[in-house]
Amino acid sequence: PRRWLGTWIGRISVVARNVETPTAALDPAVQFFHRPTLLGVAEEELRVVSGAPMDSLQLLETVRRMRATPLYTDVTVEGSQCGTAGETDLTFTTRDRWSLRGGIRLADGGGPARFSFGESNIFGTGRSISLAQEDVDGRRATSASIADPYLFGTRFRGAATFRTYGDGRAWIWSVRTQDWSPRDEWRAAFTSRQLRRYSVDDPTQPSIDILRRDDALTLSRLVLTQSDAVYAVVFGGEHQTANLAVYRTGPMLGTPDVRREFTAPVVGLARRSTKYATVDWLVPGQAEAELSVGIEGELVAGVGRETTANATITHVDGWIGATTMPSSGTILTADAWTSGYWGHDSLSNGSLRLVGVLYQRAARGFWVFRASSERLYN
Repeated sequence: PRRWLGTWIGRISVVARNVETPTAALDPAVQFFHRPTLLGVAEEELRVVSGAPMDSLQLLETVRRMRATPLYTDVTVEGSQCGTAGETDLTFTTRDRWSLRGGIRLADGGGPARFSFGESNIFGTGRSISLAQEDVDGRRATSASIADPYLFGTRFRGAATFRTYGDGRAWIWSVRTQDWSPRDEWRAAFTSRQLRRYSVDDPTQPSIDILRRDDALTLSRLVLTQSDAVYAVVFGGEHQTANLAVYRTGPMLGTPDVRREFTAPVVGLARRSTKYATVDWLVPGQAEAELSVGIEGELVAGVGRETTANATITHVDGWIGATTMPSSGTILTADAWTSGYWGHDSLSNGSLRLVGVLYQRAARGFWVFRASSERLYN
C-alpha cells in the first residue's frame, strides 16, 4: 500500500496457526501428530528488520520465501499505523501445512516398487527426514535422508542422503547458503557424493569393485542487475575420482586397478529471473501464488588434466529454462540440460536432456501435457 511507502518499520510480529481441520473434533489428533512450526523458524525467513526504512522489494521477497517453504499453506502480512508517526507495524500470519507424508507405488507385477515415509517439519523446527525402499534400475534400495534449512542456526542449509543396495551403497551430502532472493550478492555451495558397486556372487568369476566420488565447491557473485533479471559469475573447483578394481584367481592380463582422477577450477555465468506472474488455479481454494517467469540458466566449465590419459580435458555443465504465461489460464515451461567432457578430438560422457510442460486450466482442475527427450553421447 502507498501509505506504507516512506515510513519506517516498527514492531514485527508473527502469528502462527496450526493445520486447518474440517472440524474441531480433529484438533486434538492434529496437535498430536503435527507440532506447530516454531516462531523462530518463521523469523529466520524475514528479510525486513525493525527500525529500517520500509522496502517493498524486501517485503515481497520475504513473503515469497515463506510461501516457497514446504511449511505453510498460506502466508499473509498486515501493516498498521498508529501512535508514533511515520512507523508501520508488520504482522505476518502463517498457516501450517500438514507435514507427515507417506506413499506407495506398485510395480507391473503388483508388488510395491516404492514405499516411502517422511516428516518435513520435525517438532516444528523446519527440519525434515524421510525413509524409502524402492527398486532402482532393477536393484532393491533402502535410503534415508535428512535436511536442516538452518544448519547450526546459521544461514547455511545442510542435507544428506544415504542409500544401500544389495551390491553397493551411495551417499550424497551438501552444505549451501540459503537462497534469500534472486538478488543475493553472494551464494556458496559444497556438494560431495560417492557411489560404490561391487560383485562377489561367484568365487570362480572375477570380483569387480567400482568406486566413484565427486566433490564440488562453487561460489557466485552478483555482477549485474536489470529490471527483469540479474547476472552472477560462478567460480570454484571440482574433483572427481573413479576407481575400477578387478580381481580373479589365476593369471591376469594388465593391472587389476584402474584409477582416474580429474581436478579443475570452475568458472561460469548464471542468470536469475526477477519477474513474477500471479496464479490462482494451480491449487484450488488457496490464496493466489506468484510464479517466477522469464529465462534462467547457468553454464560452467572446468579445464584440467585427466590422469589415465594424461591429457587436458574440459568439463562443461549447464542448463537453461524458460517459463511464460501466454494467458491467465496457461503456463508453458521448457528446460534443457547438457553435460560432457571435451578432449582434443572427442566428446565423452555427454548428455543432452530436453523437457517441455504445458499447464492448461480446465473447468475442474487443469490439464498437464509433458514431452521429454534425452540423448547420450559416447
